[in-house]
Amino acid sequence: MNSFKTTLGIASLLIAGAAMAEPYPSKPVTLVVAFPPGGASDAIGRLVAEGLTKQTGQMVIVENRAGFGGNVGAKFVSKAPSDGYTLLMCAISAASVSQTLTPSQAGYRLEKDFVAISMLGKSPMSLVVNSTVPVNSLGDFIRLAKEKPKQLTYSSAGSGTMQHMAAELFQLMTGTQLVHVPYKGSGPSMVDLLGGQVYSTFENGPAIAPFIKSGKLKVLAYANESRSTLTPDVPTADESGLPGFNVSALYGLLAPAGTPQPIIEKLNAEVKTLLEQQSMRAALAQQGVESTYSTPADAAKQIKNEVARWAKVIKDAQITAD
Repeated sequence: MNSFKTTLGIASLLIAGAAMAEPYPSKPVTLVVAFPPGGASDAIGRLVAEGLTKQTGQMVIVENRAGFGGNVGAKFVSKAPSDGYTLLMCAISAASVSQTLTPSQAGYRLEKDFVAISMLGKSPMSLVVNSTVPVNSLGDFIRLAKEKPKQLTYSSAGSGTMQHMAAELFQLMTGTQLVHVPYKGSGPSMVDLLGGQVYSTFENGPAIAPFIKSGKLKVLAYANESRSTLTPDVPTADESGLPGFNVSALYGLLAPAGTPQPIIEKLNAEVKTLLEQQSMRAALAQQGVESTYSTPADAAKQIKNEVARWAKVIKDAQITAD
């Protein structure tokens, strides 16, 4: 009798285990975007959500949880159940800066509180100036900045943003001293650049492309290994005599730490399939984003490098949260 009960118990456990081991995903997945609708993170997140919905047969629902430069959404996902049903569309570069510059406000650590699924893409920056500024190349700008230390201004979308960090890295690499004029968002920053209230900024392709075509702005250099399809006539920083000045906003798909490896591998395979589609790559390119699939291990390495890179810039440039 005892043997029969033991066998029955084991069988019950096996049946229960089989019932719990449902194929993933077996219900809708929430993809948290830590920024408001309309920005790059939101656009990329919605493209990914739509693609994964079609591929998996389960709804992937975008949920915008904006606030404190992406910290609200990232912190929310870091505390979510590790079951694969709450994911983060992460602006990796912004989060790397935030966790170093304002650790108490961020409330998370990318390498500790998340597991990487895949990188999704990168949006390289360009150095642009108002059309009235008497420079036509990166070399011209560097020479002018050295002739007029602490006189040339640059705008940003705010302290700690990628525009700000790109400029700080630029100054460290060139020995120049520019004047930072932070704004509350890229929109106001671009308005004053176009109006001539500031000389320059570091910005990505979609934000500047219309003004380049109209002649209101001049692009001096593209901070990437290869030229942009949006501005193919603009040389890279490497080509312009500033090797290694490669600055992009990186984007990736993350899950809470502890998410089972089979789920991570399943999601990674789906992302790989998605990013191999020409339609998806073209849609990302319209947002100024180059698609960059990676394995979970490679994504984790890139995140580690990004955190270390900006932590060093913040330390060397003595940047504070103020």
